Amino acid sequence: MATSNPNGFTVIGPVMQVNSYIKRTNAIIYPRDMVHMDPVGGKVSVATAGSTNLLGIAVGYYLAADTQIQVIDDPDQNYYCQLYGTTASAQTAVGRNVDLLATAGNTTFLSSRQRAGSGAVTLAAAQLRILALHPVDGATASGRVRVVINEHHYAKKTGGVASV
Repeated sequence: MATSNPNGFTVIGPVMQVNSYIKRTNAIIYPRDMVHMDPVGGKVSVATAGSTNLLGIAVGYYLAADTQIQVIDDPDQNYYCQLYGTTASAQTAVGRNVDLLATAGNTTFLSSRQRAGSGAVTLAAAQLRILALHPVDGATASGRVRVVINEHHYAKKTGGVASV
């Protein structure tokens, strides 16, 4: 069984793209926090379970007063993150969807504590798609999983453009 120690999202393979964005100045953003484009004002802030228009993960640590942020933002980028749940949920996770659990960052170590799994692993629409189990953790409670962003701001969509 893996230890429950979420530390945000870790890029798998080469970083495909990094861009600079205007940051909403209301909160600290930790390295490897998932961020999203705010629907009002078009600024970037920390993603929550209800966020849409996900962008990717923060490259560094940003104070509440900071106005710029660097984000790894390619819609096809893959990440490892810890899955919040039981061994049973991990065993059925591959190919299913899940929202992120946006736990507050670790203020001592200045690191993200986000992970996948704020609700059930599901076939319904959700923020993240689970692509595979981590080769070391396997199907264990609190194991890591490989994910891609489903609800990405720059995803190739057939519908209208989301408002920003």
